[in-house]
Amino acid sequence: MHATALRKGGMDPRKLDTVAGWHDSRFFDGRERAALAWAEALTRLPTAAPADALYEALREHYDDQGISEITMAVAVINAWNRLGDLNDTEKQWASLSAAKLAYISLQRGDRTAARMYVDKGMSWADSASLQAIRSRL
Repeated sequence: MHATALRKGGMDPRKLDTVAGWHDSRFFDGRERAALAWAEALTRLPTAAPADALYEALREHYDDQGISEITMAVAVINAWNRLGDLNDTEKQWASLSAAKLAYISLQRGDRTAARMYVDKGMSWADSASLQAIRSRL
C-alpha cells in the first residue's frame, strides 16, 4: 500500500525496490539513511530507547519538527501493523484516526501522506470524512 502511494507521488522506484536493503543500497543519501535508521530503531520492540547516536545522526539532517513528523509516521504505521484483526468498532475508530491524520497531512501540504492515510482508513471502513479528503487529493 505505501509503495503504491509513493510511486504515484513520484518516489524513485530504485529506492522503493531496495528499501529493505537500504544499508547496502547506493540509492539513499545521508539524510534518508538517518531517517531509515531512526525508523528501524523505533520499529524494533525495544528493550531500551533508541541509541543517542541515532538521534544525533538524525539531528544532522532534520529540525525538531522533521524529527517529530518522522517519529509520528513510524509510530502510526507500527501501530497499524501491530493491530492485527480488528472488530467492526475498532475499524471505525481506526478509520476515524486515519481521517484525522490525512486531514492534518493535507493541511500541511503533504498529499502523499494524506493519500496513504486515506487509503489505509478506507481499508478499515468507508466514511464520509475519508471520501471528502480523497476528493481533495
